[in-house]
Amino acid sequence: FDLHLASKYHPSKHTVFPSQVNPGVENDPKSSNKFTIKFFSEISMKSDPAPPPPAASNKTVYDFFILPDTPSLMLRGSKGNAVIEIDNPDPKVLEAYKLQCSIVNASAPTPNDRIFDVTTSGVNFPGLEIKSQAIIGGKLISLKEERNGGEMPCFEFVLIQDSTYATGSRFLVWLFNKITGNSNNSDDDGKKDIETGSQTTTSLNRVRAITADDGTIAFECNASLGVQMQFPALMMKLIPDGKDKSERRGSESLRKALETDVPVSLARLQDAYSQWL
Repeated sequence: FDLHLASKYHPSKHTVFPSQVNPGVENDPKSSNKFTIKFFSEISMKSDPAPPPPAASNKTVYDFFILPDTPSLMLRGSKGNAVIEIDNPDPKVLEAYKLQCSIVNASAPTPNDRIFDVTTSGVNFPGLEIKSQAIIGGKLISLKEERNGGEMPCFEFVLIQDSTYATGSRFLVWLFNKITGNSNNSDDDGKKDIETGSQTTTSLNRVRAITADDGTIAFECNASLGVQMQFPALMMKLIPDGKDKSERRGSESLRKALETDVPVSLARLQDAYSQWL
């Protein structure tokens, strides 16, 4: 990402655990004719400090976190994702949300949680545009600070469902669907049924405010991202580097994706907080 941003934000942890994404799936008898590749990475980053709310203003950091547009500041990512809140989510989405919270060890859903539809700006190829759509659940929680035992606000975002789809040339869309396994679960424009497919993605993102010893405020993001993909066993020989090396490389790619998105999102959050003050 931008070197200026890199100088402002401080990565404190990088972890790559290819084996952590939905372990046990490979033992499913229905998967005996397939092989599974798993990628996983997590990072922790925090912003530079910012002033606390002036005492005379009667404002608190919590007041900033409860603003309606604050969650979108993080969800827009580094590419300006389109973020739309879903006012009346389908019961199936809420059930999937509950399941994903359990899988990633997030807080249990509450009636006050908000559900968002997030669509990336897309990757363009000649005659083809590839986009990703994600349904994300978000909640505002409080976390205790180790420094003083006090509580500070934290957003917790959990990926509920996701899909990747292509638009453009009918032939290229067909080819994309064949390669990715979307062909049996796509509508006419190539968009994949969001609840099906051979790829499973999990993500947990916690963004919280922290207080420094001098009383200043910083924002810390702890994000994890995992991808599990299944392929027909016959395709195993098409992976030149073997499964283990491919998982390491894929996990490294996930880490780089997080390192690209998180600093930009933290910068956006910090700028909005400074203007709010």
